Amino acid sequence: MLTIKEVAELAGVSKSTVSRVLNNNGYVSNEARQKIEKVIKEHQYKPSAAAVSLSKQESSIIGVVIPEIDNPFFAEVLKGITEMADENGFSLIFCDTQNSGEKELKALGDAGAAAGQRGHHYARHGIWAGIH
Repeated sequence: MLTIKEVAELAGVSKSTVSRVLNNNGYVSNEARQKIEKVIKEHQYKPSAAAVSLSKQESSIIGVVIPEIDNPFFAEVLKGITEMADENGFSLIFCDTQNSGEKELKALGDAGAAAGQRGHHYARHGIWAGIH
C-alpha cells in the first residue's frame, strides 16, 4: 500500500502538496494536481484511515467493552450497535472482559489512551462505551 510520501515522490512534489490535493484546500498548480491525481489513480492510492483520523483529530471508530460475549443479551446488544455503526459509516471494535473488572478498567484505560484521554470512558475522538 502506497503512503503519502511515496505518492509525493512518484509525482515529484512535496507531501504537503499531496495533502493539499487530497484535502482540496490551499493552492496547487494544475500541473502538480494532474501529476498527483495520475499517481493516485495508477496506484489506486487510498489514504490510511489511521492517518486521516490523526490529522483531523476525529475518528469513525466506536469501541465497546462488554463483560461476556457468550451471554445472549450482550451478543444482541453488540449486534444492534454493529448494525447502527454500519448504517452510519462507523467501524466497530470491541473487547470482551470475561466479567473481569480489572480487564474492563484496562480496556477503558487503553481506549482512552489511544484517543489521548487516559482514564475517561468516553474519549474525545471516539465513543468508548462500557456495557454493564
